[in-house]
Amino acid sequence: MDAQHLLPILLGVAWLLPLASFAAIVFFGPRMGKHGVGAAYLATAAIAAGFVLSAVSLFVWLGYAPLTGGAHHETALAAAGAADHAAHGSEHAAATPAKPICGEYYSLAQFGALRMSVGYYVDGLTVAMFCMVTLIATCIHIYSYGYMHEELHDVTDPLAPLADGKPLVRKGRFPRFFQYLSLFCFSMLGLVL
Repeated sequence: MDAQHLLPILLGVAWLLPLASFAAIVFFGPRMGKHGVGAAYLATAAIAAGFVLSAVSLFVWLGYAPLTGGAHHETALAAAGAADHAAHGSEHAAATPAKPICGEYYSLAQFGALRMSVGYYVDGLTVAMFCMVTLIATCIHIYSYGYMHEELHDVTDPLAPLADGKPLVRKGRFPRFFQYLSLFCFSMLGLVL
């Protein structure tokens, strides 16, 4: 399968994994292990799998649009002079950037000339941002597991007294945190794509 068909699939799956995690935690979050601890594992696994798919996409993109000489190549051509520049004309033409891969996943509606669809635009920046966002989000998920540990149990909030003066006691929100973190990652990756 060539890069023009493979990249939208890889990035699309990496984008939808946090949405699937969000939906699973919405319906089954509190029942995922003791006090919903499995919600953290599911959300972290989903975004980590998204990172793996993003890294694979990076290698596919580099095969589709290999890195060329870049600025060093341009400086060398300018220093070589006009006659030498003409001799390297074909090499310079090969250094043009690759065309982005555009298309649509799903058409939502069409009203005359107006077409609403869910599309994609894949270029080097898209792939690099996918790798960076999924890597950082994976690190945040791992850190949040320990940071949110107190939400695994009932929480006593002395700053929110009830009418009788006793502090508010509420259920822990551990699964809910990872539910919204997954939704945020899905939204952010959707903007990048």
